[in-house]
Amino acid sequence: MPTRDERRRSPMVEPEVQEEQENNPSRHVKGDEEEVPFPETAPGQHPPTER
Repeated sequence: MPTRDERRRSPMVEPEVQEEQENNPSRHVKGDEEEVPFPETAPGQHPPTER
């Protein structure tokens, strides 16, 4: 059973992404596509979840 630290370092959730969500929760709210939260994302597209 993985410890909390190991789960936090899991490749599925990158620490930078987690911090971004905590600092800018509105950026990751569904239905915000018209604001284009990511510069490389065209209007109507979903932001890239995997990089």
